[in-house]
Amino acid sequence: NPKSFLPPISNAKEFQGLFSKSFQTTQEFKTEKPQEFLLYGDIVTLIANETNSDYQYSGIVNGDGISHSYLECVPKKYLVEANSAIQVRQSLFRVEPARQYGHLKTLKEYQNLDQKQESTLKKLEFLVREESECNEADLETTTGDKVRYGDRIQLRHIHSECFVTTKLK
Repeated sequence: NPKSFLPPISNAKEFQGLFSKSFQTTQEFKTEKPQEFLLYGDIVTLIANETNSDYQYSGIVNGDGISHSYLECVPKKYLVEANSAIQVRQSLFRVEPARQYGHLKTLKEYQNLDQKQESTLKKLEFLVREESECNEADLETTTGDKVRYGDRIQLRHIHSECFVTTKLK
């Protein structure tokens, strides 16, 4: 069951995420020259830039994901200071294909019903396991492939293994 991060921003339009390549997930995909494309399995850092008539701000998107479930933007200097409590690992995200959660959602809804049939519950649990296996297989087969315009992706926070989500408010 994936956890969610909710960024503390008042307006989604205020947030501009820019990808910057940090390193690859496995030795198999490392190359001598910089790559021109974002690949599934790449590790990225999100940089938020905000320009307002009163001020200009740039920082790294960072999150603990364990003691709190939100992301925040911190100045880059905090990541390089030796005595900083912020770790670089807390600012790294792996690019993964979007997962399917339809059967998991159906199972949760079914579990909330007053009357349940054991056979239906077992079928739904089987479908959830199968869906999870398909998600993992999809991750394995796409790692190293180029992310193309229009592809649905998810960002997994390296430090907490949680997925990034957004909430409109």
